[in-house]
Amino acid sequence: MVLTRGDVDYVVTEYGVASLWGKSIKERSLSLINIAHPESRNDLLEWAKQRHYVPPEVMPFPEIEYPEELKTYVTLRDGAQVLLRPIKPSDVTMKQHLFYSLSKDTLAKRYLGSLRAMPLRRVWPYVTVDYENEMSIVGTLMEEERESIIAIGSYVRIPHTTMAEVSFVVRDDWQNLGLGTLLLNQLMEIAKKKGLRGFTAWVLTSNARMMHIFKKYGCSVKYRVEGDFYHITMEFKE
Repeated sequence: MVLTRGDVDYVVTEYGVASLWGKSIKERSLSLINIAHPESRNDLLEWAKQRHYVPPEVMPFPEIEYPEELKTYVTLRDGAQVLLRPIKPSDVTMKQHLFYSLSKDTLAKRYLGSLRAMPLRRVWPYVTVDYENEMSIVGTLMEEERESIIAIGSYVRIPHTTMAEVSFVVRDDWQNLGLGTLLLNQLMEIAKKKGLRGFTAWVLTSNARMMHIFKKYGCSVKYRVEGDFYHITMEFKE
């Protein structure tokens, strides 16, 4: 029996698992590079660019190991199970798919304006984080036998402080099931272990759902109004 490369569904290395089924050449290339040794990833990326497997806009991979230990499954109010895990560069296409699946209202609330496109050059910084001063956790599940991102929560440390700016978004058809709260919980636990003491955020005054998530934590939450926005500061419980 002979198998072609098109018959390979998964590739496993000591640096992770690449799911290849149903993916394009670009997606397969990025997934395989992502599970190579961190010191070899950018050499492989340049090789793939030269052969036009991936576009030239793809920026270098961070030479750091993926934090597998941060993966966890959560159960939503409707009983659905969602995997929460750190984002990785090979998620670039799924991140774009999530963006284009969001309603205009959800996009406005997440990006605080009229952002209408997410080209590769814009999306790449979202999927290449250092897992130390910045973190992005995605909520994923299988849809039509393929992994999909249905939510993302992120924070970025404010330089020279112990605070970080946080943001998150949940796909419209998965809202009101507790996923936003679970994402914030996960980000808070990670941030505490990294020595952070709180989050800040900008939220549209019309975004009552997001304000409810922040207020219900019982943390020390302060906010001020600036035009159409709340600026929120919340300190973690000890």
